Amino acid sequence: MTNEEILQAFYQEYWRSPSIAEFKACGGKMAEVRKNYGGYRKMLVKLKYDPFAVGESIELIEDGEVVFTGVAKEVAEEIGCSDPTLSTALKNNRPVHGYEVRVKPFKGLTKGEKQ
Repeated sequence: MTNEEILQAFYQEYWRSPSIAEFKACGGKMAEVRKNYGGYRKMLVKLKYDPFAVGESIELIEDGEVVFTGVAKEVAEEIGCSDPTLSTALKNNRPVHGYEVRVKPFKGLTKGEKQ
């Protein structure tokens, strides 16, 4: 996969930009990034990925099914709560506004990988 394909596949799975460590773990080549874009953050900006949406992906669960995935701010907006309320619910493993929430663990790419 190219660096650009890795970013696209990661975003489709985690709904955020990968950290540098996650990008490298998925096969990203930092030497190419530096050569072609001048740096990782510059690549994200040039390819129109949010350079600030790096962090944990949060899953919103209803009736045992994941109904929404995004960064904390997006999930909080989706269910109409504040970031601190969501953070507290995650920390205490409690539902918020009738939804279960959990951090989506990073397991590499499962979609878009070349087998």
